[in-house]
Amino acid sequence: MSGDPEAPGFLWEGIPDSRVKGPLRSRTTFTGPGGKLFERVYCANCGGDGGAILASWSPHVFYLCDPCAQTHGNLPLPQLPDELVRGL
Repeated sequence: MSGDPEAPGFLWEGIPDSRVKGPLRSRTTFTGPGGKLFERVYCANCGGDGGAILASWSPHVFYLCDPCAQTHGNLPLPQLPDELVRGL
């Protein structure tokens, strides 16, 4: 596996992106504080609201809500600490 997130097979091969695709994507993009562009994120399993991220933050976003993760388990991928994810 390459260390380049744009490289095929990097970490998320076969894992869906949790943002809207195609022509409807512009409906889930909005301008936030400081004029920055944000995109809505949705649970990859149930479609529940997952908040928003800076549009330029990542070429790929995967989100699994807490109820789905508790019901179905986490993916066998490295987990980020809550302090980093939630800013605790």
